Amino acid sequence: MFSSSLNDYSNRRFAFVLGNNRYTSNDVKSLDNCIDGAEFIAEHVKYLGFKIYTDSVLVNQTKEEIDKWTRMLPHNATAFIYITAHGMQIDGERYLIPVDYNPRTTILLNTLMPHVFR
Repeated sequence: MFSSSLNDYSNRRFAFVLGNNRYTSNDVKSLDNCIDGAEFIAEHVKYLGFKIYTDSVLVNQTKEEIDKWTRMLPHNATAFIYITAHGMQIDGERYLIPVDYNPRTTILLNTLMPHVFR
C-alpha cells in the first residue's frame, strides 16, 4: 500500500494512474474500459521504475485525491499523471469530469498541473 511518506523512496519517479468507469449521476454515461486501461498503464509505468500511488489503480476518485498526491511529492520529483475518464473542453480550457459530477465541482485540468496543461 501507499507509503506514509513519498520521501522514503530513493527513486524520485512517481505516477498517479486514474481510471473512472462508474459515474454517480444519471446525466453522465458510465464508461466501459477506463479501469482496464488504467491498470494496463500502471503495470507498464511500474516496469519503467515509477512508484504507483497506492500500488494499484485508483478507481473512481476525484480532485481531492489528486491534490493529496501532488502535495506529498518530494521536491524535484518526476511525476506522471494518467487519467482515463470523461472530460470536456470549453473555450480552450480542459476539464475532467469527476465521478461525483456536479456543475459546481468540475475540475479544471490546468489547476492540477498548470505548467503541463498550457
